[in-house]
Amino acid sequence: MKIPALTYADTSKVKPFLEWLDCRYLESCNMAQDIEHSVLGYIEYEVWTYEDPKSWLLDRYALDQIGHGLNEPVSLFLPMIPVELKQRSLKGMLNIFELIFEPNLQNELGHLNEINEEMPLASACYMWWEYSNFYVDDSNKDEYRNECLRLYEYCLKSSKAALQESALHGIGHAPWTMKPLLNDLHQLVLDYLKSSLVPRPELAIYAEIALKGAVQ
Repeated sequence: MKIPALTYADTSKVKPFLEWLDCRYLESCNMAQDIEHSVLGYIEYEVWTYEDPKSWLLDRYALDQIGHGLNEPVSLFLPMIPVELKQRSLKGMLNIFELIFEPNLQNELGHLNEINEEMPLASACYMWWEYSNFYVDDSNKDEYRNECLRLYEYCLKSSKAALQESALHGIGHAPWTMKPLLNDLHQLVLDYLKSSLVPRPELAIYAEIALKGAVQ
């Protein structure tokens, strides 16, 4: 297999990275036992995946495999992770939504139980903000603000209900996970409600719930 151009310099990491991908997306081994690297190594691999999901995911795995892999919780925003890696992670998430979720999902809504275990990609999109453990406080709000708002705005302006719901789900948890950005996020929701972009009336109701911080 031809290795695509990488965003990192140490090409000696290619083999363990590909092993990690297969473990995560083919479920062929226990990553913690069979691949020796630090938690930080896992995060770095995750970021590389986000930065080029076409090469590392879409060209290698079926959509259901990708969905199952993305459903595995990854704590991308632990305190020990360097800020630069967190910023790259947040920026790369847009690629996941743009190249994987948006072309392949429709209008099924997780909060209405329209997603089941046979729809792993839809589940990953709906639960994205809980799985990534994204967290903003006063100490880091300036580092993440622009990329965070850009990603949420992209999802709310998508033509796919699944992406809109994912954004609303994340914003609904914002009083606890992104309090310094709460006013900005709520303005995105208010603009969304005034637009002609809401594809289902249930999403308008869900948006009002998100504004109250009452999502489940």
